[in-house]
Amino acid sequence: MTALSTEATTHTGQQHHEEVDVWWGSYAGRAMVPSFVLCVVFTVLLYFTTRFWVPQRGWLQLTFTALATLLWLGQLVRFARRLFTYNYRMTSRFLYVDRCMRPLIAERIALHCIARVAIRTNWFQRRMGIGDLIVWADVPSKTPMVLLAVPAPQVIAEAIRTAAKKAKDEG
Repeated sequence: MTALSTEATTHTGQQHHEEVDVWWGSYAGRAMVPSFVLCVVFTVLLYFTTRFWVPQRGWLQLTFTALATLLWLGQLVRFARRLFTYNYRMTSRFLYVDRCMRPLIAERIALHCIARVAIRTNWFQRRMGIGDLIVWADVPSKTPMVLLAVPAPQVIAEAIRTAAKKAKDEG
């Protein structure tokens, strides 16, 4: 986590609030370890299944390679999509959540509008030091903002709470 100053001085010496980055992060790739383990299991099952259904050696190799390639290609696309397109950023004024590329799904919430931040984890996520953050706004009609697979979720949740409290006090 990187903390930056929330105030900047203009060349005339007057203070004004400038929006600066306080924290940025992204999806923790280690959250997909269970999915990769399942791919290994499915690959082994795929081998034995193709061996049973395709007894000829040449066709067995071709069939297994084609099916295993499709399985792993799908897994790697899922992994890359989450790792490279799930981005989170908190500035001195807003919390931003960006997902996907086409179409870009971008959400933002003003820090002074944050009502509550909760952490959702399962057994595996706690062991890996990751968790999902759920951020609720003061506006009841707005759906909660979810930050998936955030590293050190307790630290980040506390930083968001502190920044939200500071924004409410200022304003």
